[in-house]
Amino acid sequence: VLTHMKGPWPNMINVESSWYPPPPNLDAEDYRAMEQWEEIRPVIQPSLPASYPVPGVFRDRVKLRGRRLQVIVKLSNIILTPTKPSYGGGTWHVEGMENEHIVASGIYYYASENISESRLSFRHAVEEPPYYEQHDHRGVEAVYGIVDQGHLNEPKGYIVCSPGRSVCFPNTLQHRVEPFGLSDRTKQGVRKILVYFLVDPTRRVWSTMRVPPQQEAWYRGQASQSGSHPVWPMTMEKARQYREELMIER
Repeated sequence: VLTHMKGPWPNMINVESSWYPPPPNLDAEDYRAMEQWEEIRPVIQPSLPASYPVPGVFRDRVKLRGRRLQVIVKLSNIILTPTKPSYGGGTWHVEGMENEHIVASGIYYYASENISESRLSFRHAVEEPPYYEQHDHRGVEAVYGIVDQGHLNEPKGYIVCSPGRSVCFPNTLQHRVEPFGLSDRTKQGVRKILVYFLVDPTRRVWSTMRVPPQQEAWYRGQASQSGSHPVWPMTMEKARQYREELMIER
């Protein structure tokens, strides 16, 4: 997974300037006629190359065997009920904040009951096509799937989130959970996942190795035994509020 973060894949279709003839000398009437023709003219799709060699950079694989790694663990449940029978889907995103240095994600779908097919979709940021005629919006959209003034993203497909399935992917991929709902709307349904976010192996972040448990009940129990009165950490209510703020910022 980390190997595929080492560099962008080159374009499979390279636009050549010879595709566009020199602009003709037109008067105002001919120019308007040409503009109308450009709106309806057929777009000629270029042929894909016969072969597409894997770039050499990917042969230098990232190896983690024998290295001590840091991961951020997440458990997430989506529970649907007869009064809330559908999930509207997530937003496109990559994982983590800058200080977390997440480079890859691993998701395990360990439980799923009474829900319709659930999908995890992916897309990838791409560069603007290297050369194309000004205002050739129809051609660029037809060949590259990029809409004028839209985001430079390319769909990469999806996986079906079946129970027992695991998926790992680099944090260069944007992803989102697609909408799903109850199979039987008279019963409750649930989907449960376990997620590991891999921290950049070249960095160290603050973790439970340095930070003690933050639950207030744990502190109170220890303080009652020692007779001391420390400054309490945040309460569960405050932690939930902080989590909501964090999710908005993400």
